[in-house]
Formats: sequence, C-alpha cells, structure tokens
Amino acid sequence: MSSVTVCALLTMAHLQGQVTAPSPPRATDADRGEETVRLAQNEAGRYDIVRQDGRGTLLELRDRPILKWSNANNGTLYGSVVLWTVDGRPEALASFYRWYVDQQKFHAEFKSLSTEPLQATKGGEVAWEPSKPDLEFRTLKDKAQPADGASARLRQMRDIARRFSGKVVPPTESATSLRLLTQPLYRYEKTPPDVIDGALFAFVQGTDPEILLLIEAVREEKRTVWKYAVARLNMFELHLALDDEEVWSAKRITWKEVIDLHGAYSVLVLDY
Repeated sequence: MSSVTVCALLTMAHLQGQVTAPSPPRATDADRGEETVRLAQNEAGRYDIVRQDGRGTLLELRDRPILKWSNANNGTLYGSVVLWTVDGRPEALASFYRWYVDQQKFHAEFKSLSTEPLQATKGGEVAWEPSKPDLEFRTLKDKAQPADGASARLRQMRDIARRFSGKVVPPTESATSLRLLTQPLYRYEKTPPDVIDGALFAFVQGTDPEILLLIEAVREEKRTVWKYAVARLNMFELHLALDDEEVWSAKRITWKEVIDLHGAYSVLVLDY
C-alpha cells in the first residue's frame, strides 16, 4: 500500500471521527495520595500556632506528615496528618483531606492536643482558636511501671494500646468497630521534665484516624506511672473502652458546631 493511500485512509478515518487523541492517564490511588500529602505540607506551613499560656509559646510543625491515609467507607477519600509539638510533645494535629468523587473540596480537621488554649493564624488572621482544651490525662490503674530502656517502653506502650477498643456510631447506621494502628503515629522525640516517654496512637477506618490515644510515662512524686488521654477526630458519636470497660465517649456534634473554629475539634473548608 502506497504512502499516499495510507494518508488518504487516515484522513477519511479522522473525518469520520474514528481517530481520536489519546485520553490523558487517569489518576491512580497513589497519585491521589501523593497529591494530598503535597497539599497538606504546603497548607500546614501557612499556619502559626501558639499556646495561650502567657508566654505565647510557638508550636513546632514536624518536618513531614505522620500519616498518609485513605477511607473507602466514605467514598474516594484521601488525607494526610501533620503534627505540631512543644518540647517534642504533641500539642496540635491537623488531618487534611479531599474527596475525589462528587466533592472536590479540600478540608482540614484541626484537633488540640494541648492542655492550654491555642490560637492558629494564617496570613496574619485567626483561623482556629480553641479556647477550652478538652484533653484529660488519666492514670492507668496498673502496677507495671515504665521500663528503663526506650525499646522496652515502646513495647509496653504498644501492649497498653492493644488493651483499648474503639467504635464510631454514624447518625443513621449501627456502630462500627475501629482498628488500632499498633505502630504509633508519633513517638516523642524529646520530652518535658516530668515526662519520660510517650507515643501517639490512632484508631482508624481504613487508615483514616477517628480516635487518637496518647500514652505517656510520667514522673509523679517518687514514682513513675503510665497515663493516657483520648481525643476525637470525627464529628460522629465515638466510644473507647479499656479492657472492655468504656472509659471515654464523645457525643455527635453538628456541622455548625464543627465549623465554629473555637472548638478543640474543628473543620476548616479550604479554597482549593
């Protein structure tokens, strides 16, 4: 077949709509996950968060997200979690996420992990201001004391975390059990004088964190003890049990309450 004939046939096929330009490659799950990480890192860097403790202590943003997650239960949803600390101890956390079906908006769940009021500013304007901390540390009624070695303490913290079980109760559905990520999201890199060690764990749907659990080894007078605190990262009703006995719960809150931006747990709707 001559080159002239080939060109003629191609021209006819094009005119008949039989030759089309190749479609751009569809975004993969990995692409969406990585895009969310980039958006989270860029957005988190725009916030300055200070503790309202009379000294205006500035929180330190960790270099990289502590968790990249997805949740197929709530649609094509991808997110990334970033953490702010003071003296290596968690003080605030934000989970940035985006739906890739139906909803394209980018959201940020902000959660105070501080025992002091906080204020977050973005571009010089207040973006989030939780005036009433809701984190309460409780002493574990356990005779086992924190070990001397760091590796042994990590094993102890993971064993303690496994004794907890969590569930979420959506408004029109039955309760759903949450899965513990046995590897902590964050291990304290340094600690205040009264804290020996600590780690931040999460109970998840898919890999989407819904309940946060902090476990700390604390100096208390002449002894050292294990303490824990629980924090919500979902607006629905939540429950957490220790050794099958409920020790913490959080009632469902409305969307109006969530976007108020003065709560210890708030959601920001971002402009991209």
